[in-house]
Amino acid sequence: MPPPPPATETLASRDLDVPLDPERATVAVDLPAALPETKGKRLGLYLDVAAPGRTGTYFEVYADLPPGTEPRPAGPHYLGTLSSFGPRGGAATTVGYDVTKLLRTLAAEGRWNGRMTLTFVRRGLLPPAGKPGVAPKPAPRSPRLVRVRLVRE
Repeated sequence: MPPPPPATETLASRDLDVPLDPERATVAVDLPAALPETKGKRLGLYLDVAAPGRTGTYFEVYADLPPGTEPRPAGPHYLGTLSSFGPRGGAATTVGYDVTKLLRTLAAEGRWNGRMTLTFVRRGLLPPAGKPGVAPKPAPRSPRLVRVRLVRE
């Protein structure tokens, strides 16, 4: 018999309605200023996104990217990617990122105040080597960030 799933505790949940249509969208989210003790657990940041169409684009997601900093996936603020390939009909999909190390580093440096700025950088699909690029198919509506949750798991 497999072990039971780890218990999770939602520390914060924020409902939003933020379109991700520009090349670079930024949203500030208020989270707990006092980070809880993790004791072997991790802090997960979960984003619920409604993607009404299959656009062929994806987003690089960054947390607390300093102003004027070039977004780079190799950088310390990079969380991962978010695809616009959601279920048909605009239902929200969820993607999660482990933010334990990032939040602990910000707190240790005295830079954590409970406000996280998320930056979404729109990217297109990369063509195979030697092939011309394919323009993303326009969606009838833009993907929308509808909820952010911070969870201890």
